[in-house]
This record gives sequence, C-alpha cells and structure tokens, in this order.
Amino acid sequence: MVAAALIVFAVAASAAPRNDWNVVAALSPGTRVQVATKKSRAGGAVVRASVDSLAVTGKSGEISVARGDVREVKIAAPHKRLRNGLIAVGVGAAIGFTIGWAVCVYCTNEGHSGYFWQGMGIGAGAGALGFIGLPYDTIYKAPKK
Repeated sequence: MVAAALIVFAVAASAAPRNDWNVVAALSPGTRVQVATKKSRAGGAVVRASVDSLAVTGKSGEISVARGDVREVKIAAPHKRLRNGLIAVGVGAAIGFTIGWAVCVYCTNEGHSGYFWQGMGIGAGAGALGFIGLPYDTIYKAPKK
C-alpha cells in the first residue's frame, strides 16, 4: 500500500508543471542543457542565465535566447544513465530469452540446451545500448498560451 502511494506521488510530482523561470535563472555556468525554442533546438553549456535570457555555448558557438522565445529547458541528468542502462539490459535479456524459448520450445527434450540462453545474451547485449544516451530532466516548460 505504501509502495502504491509512493508511485502515485512520484507520477504526480513528475507531471507537475515546471514553468518557474527562476530555476533557469539560477543555473550555474558550465551546466549542460538543452534549450528548445519556438523554431529550433540547441544544446551545450550554460554561459550565463538571467531573468531575461539564457546564453548557451555549443557546437555552433554561443547563442543567447530571450525568455519569451524559450519553449523548454532540460538539464543533463547523468545519474540516470546507470538506471536506464540496467533497465534496458534487463528488458533486452527478458525479450531475448522469450524469443529464444519460443523458437525452440522442445530443444531441451532433444538434448540441447535451447536457444533461450543465446537469445538472452543477444538481448542483453542489445539492451546495453541503453547506456549510450545521456538523459535529461526538464526544468522549465513555457506555459501554454
């Protein structure tokens, strides 16, 4: 019962509106962010953040975006990389095991170890790709007009 209440609270908290620009204005220089404007998307390190704008330096140089043009701001969340990777490996292994078992249900009765172990290894290997991407957390979303 407590676990269910915690899950409901976590979902409600993650669905809460994030339209407080003060969180963006408090970003320290060097923080990795992704900024979505009404026309484009840019990523890089924060140069400066104020109540009026956000300046980011990335591959295409430094860009400054006015607060009114910002649609969404996300910050890098490297602490989630391990969690996401382990979930992907587990799901991949389970899918691989299931497919391997479905391909040769009776292999164990014929003196073979079955294909499910090989399928599980292949699925886990494919799931390991979940470690590659850097996850981001949304800290600001412009209010709908």
